[in-house]
Formats: sequence, C-alpha cells, structure tokens
Amino acid sequence: MATILVVEDNLDILSLLMMHLKGLGHRVLAASDATVAVQQIREGKPDLLILDYRIPGGSGVSVMENLKNFIDMVGTPVIFISALPPDEIMKAVPLSRSVKFMAKPLELQTLSAWIATMLGKSS
Repeated sequence: MATILVVEDNLDILSLLMMHLKGLGHRVLAASDATVAVQQIREGKPDLLILDYRIPGGSGVSVMENLKNFIDMVGTPVIFISALPPDEIMKAVPLSRSVKFMAKPLELQTLSAWIATMLGKSS
C-alpha cells in the first residue's frame, strides 16, 4: 500500500486518521507542525499528504509549496482538511485533480475513496 503523511495539530484527529489509514493497510507518517511535516516529506517520501489547513509553524499551503523543493515529490496528491469555512479554503488552495479539500468533521468513507482515486487504485 501507500505511504501517507498526515499533518494535523489536533492529536485526537491525528490518532483517528492514523488508525483508519493503518487499518486500510497504509504506512502512515505523522506531523503536528509544518517543520516536522517538511522533514517527514524529505525523509519519508510519502505518496499522498493529508494536510490540516492551519498548523503551527506555517500552514498546509506552505507545506504543499515545499513539495516543489523536492523534485521527486512534485505532483504528490494532497487532501486539505479544515474546520474553517470552505469558501476561505477555496480562495487559498488551488484545487485540482491532485489537490482536494474536505471539511471537518471528516467522512472517513469518502476520504478513503478519495485516497484510492488519487493514488490511482480502485476503491
């Protein structure tokens, strides 16, 4: 299965996502701030990122922009998550086939389907 980096500063949500993704057979990397997230990208080379929009030390957008610094990470799929109003996220995040946004509370079944689709696997 895939390696997925989850960047979330709410430890309850981080734990929930880690358990869910591991249950699906994925290798899960975790970070609760932007600095650790960039380090995890450099060292872990994740296949997909799940990024909280607002995190200590930066933002999910700044973490995504750091992907450009790692040539082998350009184009890595990203799912942003946030409790902020969707309109606010849509203004700041360039959504595309490889960049999506899911509002909190998260719907894990939908998240799983998005991950499978974004990784090019059947759900």
